[in-house]
Formats: sequence, C-alpha cells, structure tokens
Amino acid sequence: MSSNDARSQLVDAIQDRTARVAVIGQGYVGLPLALEFSRAGYSVIGIDADPDRVAAITVGQSPTPDITSESLQARLDEGRYRVTTDVAAVEDRDIVVICVPTPLRKSRDPDISFVAAAASEIARRFRPGQLVVLESTTYPGINAAMPGYVVQLVSEALNEHQRCLNGARVLALGVAYKRAVGDTRESPALEVLHGLQQRGALVSYADPYVPSVVIGDVELKAVPASDENIAAADCVVVLTDHPDFDYARVAELASLVVDSRNATWGIPAPNARIVRL
Repeated sequence: MSSNDARSQLVDAIQDRTARVAVIGQGYVGLPLALEFSRAGYSVIGIDADPDRVAAITVGQSPTPDITSESLQARLDEGRYRVTTDVAAVEDRDIVVICVPTPLRKSRDPDISFVAAAASEIARRFRPGQLVVLESTTYPGINAAMPGYVVQLVSEALNEHQRCLNGARVLALGVAYKRAVGDTRESPALEVLHGLQQRGALVSYADPYVPSVVIGDVELKAVPASDENIAAADCVVVLTDHPDFDYARVAELASLVVDSRNATWGIPAPNARIVRL
C-alpha cells in the first residue's frame, strides 16, 4: 500500500469513527481525552506504566478529580474503552496520542524523558498510515537536526534517480520562516540551502515574499516559480509552504520533489516522484 493510500484510509477511518485510538498516559490529561474519544464512538486503549493506576481504572475507580468514577464506569461498560500497562497495544492502533508527564526540573525546563521513552516504544512499532500526536507539554528546541536531514533526503532522492547532488540543479520553494510572510529570521530553509550549496548543488529559490537572501557568502535573488524553472530543476524542494505556489503544477512538471512541509499531500503523482518527510 502506498503512503497516499494509507493516509486516505486513515482520514476515512477518522471520519466514520472506525479509527482505533491509543492514549499513552492515563493521568489528568490522558484519561479525560481517552474517555472523550470513547464517548465519541472510537475504540480506545488507555496505556499507563503505573500498574496501580491501571488496576484502579479497570474497576472503575477514577484517579483524577476531573473524571468521576461513575462516568469512568459508564465508558468501561460501553466496551469501547479499556486500559493496559502494555505499550505493545499501540501496534494495531490507527492513532496514538502521547499524554505522559513532563515535570519541571529545578532549572524550570520540562523533563521530557517520559516523552522520549514513549516515542521510542512507538517508533519500534510504527507503521505507514499511523498518526502519532504529541499532547504532552514540551518546549522549543524537540528540530535543530532537521535542516541537515532534509539535505540528506535530497541527496538520497537524487541518488534514487541516478543523479548526484554535486552539480544538481535544486530549486527551493520558499525560504521564509513560515508561510505567507517575508521574515527569514531563524528560518531553517536558509540552513538547508547552505547545506545544499556546501555539497555542490546549484541552488536557486522562489519566494514571492523574499526578493533576496544571503547564503554563506553568496547573495541569491528570487526566481519565479514558473513552469520553465520547475521543469528545469533536477529537484524541487518545498521548504516553506506558501499558499502562492501551485503544488499540483509542481507535482506535474518537476522530475523530483522533496516536500518537507507536506504541501503536496493528496496530490497524485507517479511513484517516487514526490518524497515527503
């Protein structure tokens, strides 16, 4: 099954409420969320590492004041909600929501060790078409390596098409920090372009909000996202998902697209034409 087919099936399952849900962490956030999914008609498994908490929930004793034992028991009686300590239960779930604790350290930053542990367990069992949502409190920091990862993804995608990154013509769509703005401060797109340049790519970019940028010691001027420029590139990289770009046209004309923003989701394209994160 292709990734697009898997996503389409997930969307259908969410809409008709046949999607199977797992909520990791059954505390004051995770338990109400799991019960609300159950009340809405979804099949839900609550997962918690504390065996005493799981035992109490199993017999209808609520561990949090936000949920009465009566409402908990009602959800249990309906048969759409159950709880376990076994994280392997995520394997057959379509949606996995992480609601584990992130207590503050003495330095006032959150301890994300529980998030990391949950993510590691999910990653071991992850399958295409599965949706993973992080609900736990975290802080900006959990993407510094992503620009380098995108550069590597471009390189690997070109290799799959018998093309070397060194000397390849790469057209970037968008260099701003976020869509529909011209602010490039802290934009990871600039790091991606720099990384591509360092590895020998012939880089150009299109961005209707940013007329020029300096990458390393080189000033680049924006080029139009025209049919000619898209078709001429060995690889088109979507870095900022501006609404101005015609992504269906990009998918039709480009020989290869690396989409770091999922802007082309749902757009049909030949196999291996579009590579997404």
